[in-house]
Amino acid sequence: MLRARGPKGVMLLLAVDAALWGLWFGAVWMYRPALASRLGASYSDVNAIMSVPLAAAAAMQLAIGVLGLQDRAIAEKPLSVLRRWAVAARASYLLAALVLTLVPLDVVGPRGLLALTTVLFAAGYAAGAVAGVAWSEYMARGIPDEVKVRYVGVQSVVSNLSSLGGTVLAGYLLVQGHGVGDYAKLFLYATLPFVAGLSVFFLLEEAPRGDGYGAVGGAAVDARLYTAVALALFAINLPAALVVPYIMRVWGGDETWVSVINGSSWIASIASPMIWSVLIERLGALRSAAIAVILGALLNAVFPYMPSIGLQGARAFGMGFVYSGLWLTVFSYLIRDVSSADRVRGIARVFALQNAVPAAAMTTGSLAADYLTGPEAVFIASLVGLVAAPLFAGAAPRPRSGP
Repeated sequence: MLRARGPKGVMLLLAVDAALWGLWFGAVWMYRPALASRLGASYSDVNAIMSVPLAAAAAMQLAIGVLGLQDRAIAEKPLSVLRRWAVAARASYLLAALVLTLVPLDVVGPRGLLALTTVLFAAGYAAGAVAGVAWSEYMARGIPDEVKVRYVGVQSVVSNLSSLGGTVLAGYLLVQGHGVGDYAKLFLYATLPFVAGLSVFFLLEEAPRGDGYGAVGGAAVDARLYTAVALALFAINLPAALVVPYIMRVWGGDETWVSVINGSSWIASIASPMIWSVLIERLGALRSAAIAVILGALLNAVFPYMPSIGLQGARAFGMGFVYSGLWLTVFSYLIRDVSSADRVRGIARVFALQNAVPAAAMTTGSLAADYLTGPEAVFIASLVGLVAAPLFAGAAPRPRSGP
């Protein structure tokens, strides 16, 4: 079998996988709340299909980062672990698409169909959580240090460009109809290439251990980093489950708004990674993360005062810049600056926060919108994220003089 040889071959194949992931994410993952808005009756129903998979993923990542589940296997052979768990994850996503395609709505009812889909997404995201930690460890070993930050930026551009393609596909299919069958077709069209892309992992070879598991060198993961990540993610995601139903129910928007918002966000995500890469090299990864969280908190707070598709498109562009920046800064820090002794568990813990905190934040925001404050106050409450900025700056080591 033809296999990748050397860092260039590894980077090329990982970029191919990033493109296939991006297509799936842009067409499927981002349109779950729109599907749930058509099937569910409350903000909490919409939140379920977003937060339950995140909670399942966080549970698996905490098992790695705290209990040590699979951490030695990931440290020894990350590619082998990646292959197994990626197959399980993508099989679950395919089953979710098939459920929407084959299960009659009049048999299980709207909320029953939503529950089935949510369970399968949760299973896929739980398996994908383990695969994601293994993928990160493989990236840390397989990509040379001198190009890591720039390559992460390039890979983000590739995945976000492909995600924009997924959003265009969704907009094309859903402008013709908004029924379950239309969503089933969209999810199936995007998931099949993602499943076929599993072959990429079987063309790779295990990366050398480099400085070795448990070696001295690099930074330890500061507790302030975990706190900063948690606060930033809570603030940015607190109103996330409210955006689509608020647009549809308060302003009378439809899937066209969703496509414009998602498209604007992805355009920003395509344009911004190389900007963030330069900032990381000049300011350091965590100081750059502080900039992202300040901007994100402010953009959430002004959401209720932007009641047009144009203004929401502009806001979404800014949020795309924020999401791209927060991911690139923290991930670059983990794979480049953290010692191999702390890396697997550190990655798992941060990834667990990236899943658990948004799930808790969206659930909190949805319950508050349904039963306490109404949605507008939830958006404004995102300003709590400003507290994370000095924590990021305080946890940062000195920036390097070069890449």
